[in-house]
Amino acid sequence: EYVKARQYLNNRGWGVAKAISGFEVAIEADPEYARAYAGLAVAHTVSHTYLKSPKEIAWKRGETYARKATDLDPDLAEPFAVLGGIALDQNRWEDALDHFEHAEALDPKDTTAFLWHAQTLMELGYLEKASETIAGGLVIDSGSAIMNLVAGYIARMRGNLDTADAHFETAINAGMSYAVFDRGLIAFAHNDLPRAADLMAEAAVLQETCLLYTSDAA
Repeated sequence: EYVKARQYLNNRGWGVAKAISGFEVAIEADPEYARAYAGLAVAHTVSHTYLKSPKEIAWKRGETYARKATDLDPDLAEPFAVLGGIALDQNRWEDALDHFEHAEALDPKDTTAFLWHAQTLMELGYLEKASETIAGGLVIDSGSAIMNLVAGYIARMRGNLDTADAHFETAINAGMSYAVFDRGLIAFAHNDLPRAADLMAEAAVLQETCLLYTSDAA
């Protein structure tokens, strides 16, 4: 259940709802399973983006489960990455960076820390450093849907459109279908208007389907 929940979480979108359910089942089977609490913390933290949960509730639940995970395993890195992700959402940049650096010191292979650290650097405009950070995460998990999506955003902001498109394609192949929209933007930037129109139309259908499913799943 934990492994399946991780895959749903990695693909984001409506899968976040299934991830929450999966982590809860894993915790029911083993109430001392710190990593399941950490995964649940991540899922709740991003639920306001993908499931339209109220931000304050998402943050509160994310922090609660992150603290539970650290109580069970103080050396686990991901809960600190969650605290950094919440700080990022709240525009507390210094706190976010401190949490990510602490998470990476605990576990240099924690992909959640790499992901949100890179996103923070991207939003602050440190694109080269963001690119280096997300590259470190991709070394650990090159097929990650969400990791490739953020890598694509960073590459696009740096003007590397073909690299960005490759990352978006990998994200789609990993199950993140709404990255089709981002490929449409790349086609538009290349002035390939017929392809851009086709991709945008496909993205609109996918988005409507995801919204309907999420409404039912939530």
